Amino acid sequence: EAPGRLYGEFALAGYDVNERERVLARDHFGSVGLFFHESAGACAFSTHMGALLELPFVERRLDENRLADELLYNGAAVDGTLWRGIDRVPSGGVVVIRPGTARRRARYWEPAASPPIRFSRDDDYVEAARALLDQTVADSLPPTGPVVCEVSGGLDSSAVVATAARLRPNEAIHTLTRVPPMGMTLPTRPGWYADERRLVTALAAHYPGLRAEFVGDRGLATIEGDPDQLFRQLGAPIRNTHNAAWFEPCFHAAAERDAPLLLTGSLGNFTLSWSGMGRLAEEAAAGRWRVLWRELRAMSAGGMIRPLALGMNEVARYRHPRLHRLYEVLRGRGGQTPPASPIAPDFARDTGALARLQAREAAVLQRFAQGDRPRRLDVFQLVERALDHALAYQDALGPCRVFPLFDRRLIEFYLGLPAEQFLRDGQSRSFARRVLADRLPREVLENQLRGAQCPEWFHRLDARRGPIADTLAELEASALARRCLDVPQLRRLFTLWPADAGAAHARRLDYDVVFSRGLHVGQFLLAVEAGRL
Repeated sequence: EAPGRLYGEFALAGYDVNERERVLARDHFGSVGLFFHESAGACAFSTHMGALLELPFVERRLDENRLADELLYNGAAVDGTLWRGIDRVPSGGVVVIRPGTARRRARYWEPAASPPIRFSRDDDYVEAARALLDQTVADSLPPTGPVVCEVSGGLDSSAVVATAARLRPNEAIHTLTRVPPMGMTLPTRPGWYADERRLVTALAAHYPGLRAEFVGDRGLATIEGDPDQLFRQLGAPIRNTHNAAWFEPCFHAAAERDAPLLLTGSLGNFTLSWSGMGRLAEEAAAGRWRVLWRELRAMSAGGMIRPLALGMNEVARYRHPRLHRLYEVLRGRGGQTPPASPIAPDFARDTGALARLQAREAAVLQRFAQGDRPRRLDVFQLVERALDHALAYQDALGPCRVFPLFDRRLIEFYLGLPAEQFLRDGQSRSFARRVLADRLPREVLENQLRGAQCPEWFHRLDARRGPIADTLAELEASALARRCLDVPQLRRLFTLWPADAGAAHARRLDYDVVFSRGLHVGQFLLAVEAGRL
């Protein structure tokens, strides 16, 4: 019963000598990986899947069903890995292995078990959230060594940094912010910005103890120059290659400062800064049409989107999908959109991955139609596999990242809150702004835009056209790559290479998602085929 009484980030293993049982357990959201192999006469486990692949008794055979699911971004399954001989301990789970008996699996923590939280005064929610935020950040600070944090102009990382500065007013708090080269023209989507300098500077001016550093490019990242190094450590490809390359200089900068830990605001949009958009479907489900219309009108007041479009996208999509499909047809956007993936169509069909994805999407529609809490619970299910290799990746590049805003206590608290705390008077993320009003400058608190990660993604891709051409030729010669990936599509995209960043941005899904993902997974498959793992 010990794992259920632990807070924080961990992977642990225990052995009961009398019962000859091995017990493996992992923290509530799997920030530390935990993988295992079991066969006749052997049981091995590791926080790094790549370490298990080095063992002579572990079969190196890809599980193509899991690979296909990964290529379609379907993380619904909690068992299994990309390798048939290696399994994983689920987040918030325990696996008990005993010779001669079937392994036992159990969950010691389920987010769905979080009870509703109701206070009599609105301010009580804010006060409770502030106290909990202080506690989780305090528990994440290193007892010795410098305090180093990733920070952007967003609410989540700013909340962690500001709270750390308040908790340790007599200590320097070092912040690292990844920024693009000055003067580079970087197209972004509407509602996004490319450079964090202005907002981070405002935050630093608010806390004299902050030592803000803006980290620029350091050349080819590991994932770009030597992906085999990461493949050997992780035993798997990385999901978002450009973000991995973008943040690597910050990891190196943290290591150079001898940071024992690197605090981050990542995943805070699932807790502290949850948007609350599911409230719209919740009001519709309860028949509170006047409240729904009031929120739709308030959200549309800025003129960015009409109430009809907002209602169709956030309510009808989930509660009345046929009506939503008709609306899309009338707008010239009808028909089923294929997933933005480099997967070979036959591979997606033959492995059953496409059918599994469609079943997953149908289940999402049903859950999202019920309201905000079911939407939050579904998001937590998707996070299940997201950080399987986070520790191994950090070990390859720098100090371990910690996630104060995804602490189990914080998750349980935010899951219990009513939807109207998050979306109120047409303002999404309303609760975060009220909670952070006592610690963030107005520029950050009122910012409605989102910071783009790796806004110069096309420049990085374009600089590697020569090596990319060589890799494409290798993929075309590889039977494994041709079976799993739509290599002809990758070749077409390479042949029709955009003239500049603006042209690439107009086809962002094709190049930032499909091409980049296909190239990276292709490099992984080449390494597997050549026996380099």
